Amino acid sequence: MALGHSGPDRSGSEVVAHPGSAAAIGGGLSEDPNLVLADRPQAARLLELLAAWSAWPKDGRLPRRSAFDPVEHPRLLPWLTLLERVGHPNPYRNYDLRYRYIGSSYAELFRAQNLTGTHISDMSAPFPQRWFPAFDRVVDGAAPVAVRGKPYLVGKAFMRFELLFLPLAQNAPADGDSVGFVLVCGYSEPATED
Repeated sequence: MALGHSGPDRSGSEVVAHPGSAAAIGGGLSEDPNLVLADRPQAARLLELLAAWSAWPKDGRLPRRSAFDPVEHPRLLPWLTLLERVGHPNPYRNYDLRYRYIGSSYAELFRAQNLTGTHISDMSAPFPQRWFPAFDRVVDGAAPVAVRGKPYLVGKAFMRFELLFLPLAQNAPADGDSVGFVLVCGYSEPATED
C-alpha cells in the first residue's frame, strides 16, 4: 500500500496518512492513521533534547554517534531508542534501520521489548509503511524531525504521542554529513478527545 498524503496542517507541518494503520497493532494497540511531521517538537523535554543535539560538536552537518552520552540524559533514558542505518535488503527501501537500544518506557508503551537487533522492515504491516516516511525525511534531510500522532488506544485509554528523531553520523572516519544512526526520544500524554 502506498502512503497517502493529506498535505500541510494549520501550522505548515506535513500530515501523512497511512491507509489501514488504524487496525490493531500487536494485539490491542491502534492509532489514528494521521501522523504530523514537523521540524520542531512541541513537548518541552523534546525541545530540551533538540537544544542539546544542536550543541553537540559536529564534523560536517551532523554530530557523531559518540557525541551522544546517555549519562547526560538520565531522565530521558527510558524514552530513548537508538537505531543504526544499515544496508539490509528489504522490499520497502534501499536502506534499513536496526534497533540497537530501546528504553524501558518506550518498550513498554509500544510493546517493543524484544525488538533489539531487529530491522524496521522485519516488522509486520503496517509498521514499515507507516514509519519509513519519517525515517526517509531524517535520512534525506540529515535534520531532526518531530512526529506527532493521536490517539493511541492502549487497553481502553487514549493518549497522544510525540517522537523526536535526531540524526547522528557514524563515528570517524565516516562522512559527517551522512546519517548513520537515528536517536529517537518519545513523549506521551493522555488525550483529552477521541
